[in-house]
Amino acid sequence: MKKNPPTKTSILYVGKAEKNIGGRIYVHLGYYHAGIHGLQLVSWAKQINLKLKLHIYSFDMKMCGYISPLELPLARKLNPLIGKQ
Repeated sequence: MKKNPPTKTSILYVGKAEKNIGGRIYVHLGYYHAGIHGLQLVSWAKQINLKLKLHIYSFDMKMCGYISPLELPLARKLNPLIGKQ
């Protein structure tokens, strides 16, 4: 969690996966492999009755080099509760 989390946001997290988006979601749900970090939603989301709506955008592999530089500005604009900024 951020040191000073935003109090008025409906965005939980902004992230990317260059390969295997299904595997990345699996990790964030809390079904992970050792050494891979994720949100671990299975551990805490049910307790607060969290309802999720996923927005997934898929890009051609040729665009891969452009995705990482866009992640931080997008996170800053959306101001998610958890994640980089």
